[in-house]
Amino acid sequence: MGQASSGLFIVQNPYVPVCLMTEVVVGSSYERTLDVFRRFRDNVLLSRLGRAGSIATEVYYKLGGVLVPYVRRHSFLRRILLLLYGLLYKAVIALRREGLF
Repeated sequence: MGQASSGLFIVQNPYVPVCLMTEVVVGSSYERTLDVFRRFRDNVLLSRLGRAGSIATEVYYKLGGVLVPYVRRHSFLRRILLLLYGLLYKAVIALRREGLF
């Protein structure tokens, strides 16, 4: 399977985008997590929060692209981000259960 890098994402043939930050932090079992975060991004950040959601999404992608090399090299950063990802994941799942998106 071929891969091409485009900043924060790599694209695998047949064109399956993979979020590098999520892969670096969560590991190979990122698919379900990434799907939940994408739904939150699309259905809440970009659809309901207007400009603020767009800015938050843009900041994440810009920071993520810069942070990926550091997170790969420093397990301490990876552990901190894994904790934050876990907390965010639980919050997003709770919002979904409440029917907020």
